[in-house]
Amino acid sequence: MEFLSHEMVMEQGMGNRFLYSAPSSLVGVRLYSDVELDQTSEYLDYCERITKIMEQPWALHPQTGGVKARTLRLSPGAKEAWVQVYNLLETESAPGGQYADRVSYTSRFAEQIKRISALLTMLKDPTADEVDEESMLGAIDLGDYYFHVARALFTEMPANKDELDAFKVLEWMRQYQLSQQVPSVPMREIYRGPQAARSKERAQRLLELLVEREEVEKIEAQGGYGSRRRGGDSYAVVNL
Repeated sequence: MEFLSHEMVMEQGMGNRFLYSAPSSLVGVRLYSDVELDQTSEYLDYCERITKIMEQPWALHPQTGGVKARTLRLSPGAKEAWVQVYNLLETESAPGGQYADRVSYTSRFAEQIKRISALLTMLKDPTADEVDEESMLGAIDLGDYYFHVARALFTEMPANKDELDAFKVLEWMRQYQLSQQVPSVPMREIYRGPQAARSKERAQRLLELLVEREEVEKIEAQGGYGSRRRGGDSYAVVNL
């Protein structure tokens, strides 16, 4: 969430170039299974395939001496299946479409499916020169999973960003009070403290969230001479 919430990451398009997976924790259900992994047919088959790929000789470019990359073309069946996905993503990215809210991610995703299909093809046959329909259909299935996980993360991101930053502010305030031996933290110190609360608007939003959850309490500024106030508001962590 911190990666996805980073303004530079998303503004420069970096976040749109990844496949995302966020499975639920398995803690509590990881019961012992008396299986020797290195004796299972699936594991042995995987090792055999990876070894075969690793043993393939590298083709070198005669002029540069660098690795000569091999191009995989799409078979007619693979292309037909891919075009259907491409057209769906494109039409649903239009204003009013179901993917219009994340055009920058959606517009790149058909290319991601192509890359996945190439990897699946190479895993089956390291000498292949085209992506077959079976590999493309497998890539589409995998792509569907990654695409919808990404969309779910993008939807949750604003709320989770607040939670993440609020936790950082709370921990910073706790450390400040303990190290300085003070009953509360002045707002001017919070502005100079955690990076997540450097702007006035952002700091107030996070503090309001923490106050609402009763994790911090607001200490009103004390009145000074006449109508002038000395200092400013401060906030105290409820449970140090």
